[in-house]
Amino acid sequence: MQPAPGGREVLTRMHTVDLAGSAQLEQAQTGDVVVLSGNEPSPAGFALIDPETVTGPTSIGGKPTTIVLVNVFQRR
Repeated sequence: MQPAPGGREVLTRMHTVDLAGSAQLEQAQTGDVVVLSGNEPSPAGFALIDPETVTGPTSIGGKPTTIVLVNVFQRR
């Protein structure tokens, strides 16, 4: 039996940490992955490995616009 999704024990088993501030990014080890919202700046020492975007018109007949939902970075 696995624990219910979203429980604290799942995050612990996956070695997932909720960042409380940018100071915790400085403690990241090589290979660690961080997921930031699309409007947050790229952290120093990390490489972008996956931008999650959605593209579509903002109005009927409008030009397509791309919105970055989240960016996935890896510590180098």
